[in-house]
Amino acid sequence: MINKLAKYKEQALEDFSKPERVYSDTELRDFHNKIQKFWDAPREVNAVAFGKKVEGVAQKFRFEDMAVAYGAARKVEQGKKPDGSPVVYYLYEPIRNRQLDNIWKQYEDWQKKQDWIDNKNSEGYEKLAEQIAF
Repeated sequence: MINKLAKYKEQALEDFSKPERVYSDTELRDFHNKIQKFWDAPREVNAVAFGKKVEGVAQKFRFEDMAVAYGAARKVEQGKKPDGSPVVYYLYEPIRNRQLDNIWKQYEDWQKKQDWIDNKNSEGYEKLAEQIAF
């Protein structure tokens, strides 16, 4: 038993000492396409949250469901609420969760870069449109 624990500790130290993987543009684009199914449908919001009025269109991203699909978490039902619905907990697997955090951070940076590129392209199109005579 002690040998097994020492082996797991060694493996964990080795895994956490490795540099984090850097994902390519193609891999991040593929990740973007795969996670689109975890967005709920847009809905109108007109409420007060944290003392501020919130209005507009909102969309919820189901991060826990994505973590389960990625293998970083396991969904566990334990007991029932008074209304009869199950109480759900998520148990996270450390190594897979770390990998998910790594790709998520890189994805967020990639998304900002894509937004910046789109803004630059739209600025260029606006200038071009101003030059075209109607």
